[in-house]
Amino acid sequence: MNGFTPETWPVVSLPRLGSVKNLKHKIDEAGSETRVVFVGTGGKYTKKHEKGKLLGLVDIHDMPIFNTEEVIDEKHKWSDENKTERSEIYNDAGMIRWPTGIAIKRSWYFKEPPDAKSEHLLGILNAAGKKVFYNPNLGIGNAWEVEDKKRVENILNLPRGDEIYPNIDPAQAD
Repeated sequence: MNGFTPETWPVVSLPRLGSVKNLKHKIDEAGSETRVVFVGTGGKYTKKHEKGKLLGLVDIHDMPIFNTEEVIDEKHKWSDENKTERSEIYNDAGMIRWPTGIAIKRSWYFKEPPDAKSEHLLGILNAAGKKVFYNPNLGIGNAWEVEDKKRVENILNLPRGDEIYPNIDPAQAD
């Protein structure tokens, strides 16, 4: 996924269907109180001001899997207003980098995105949780299960904006 824009990118997208299914299974298994935290990676597709920041929080429990390209806003697909040049979400072969995703039920932006390395928040670089999956060849970052209740509490207590309910039609699910 490219950034955190749930209004126009209403799915948690990953490069491989297997990774999406794994994430969905972990979340469904953990229960309805499970949240996904978006962290800006250090990758080349992450905006400079988002790198290393906690960007937002989403609920996805019990939501279906979608073809990303079918549900994202057109503005993510093109680099220009005339729609002549594909955006960076596509690779050199013209394929979308994050083709499948789990629908977002509701989401929140963090009002002032904090540093993800902050020890009292997430500290994922300090092994705050258990690694779920990682594949550097796919261009995705780490996915963690955060088990430290104090860190989870600190993340959930961060100032957030209003709830956002992305407009996505479950009938479009794969």
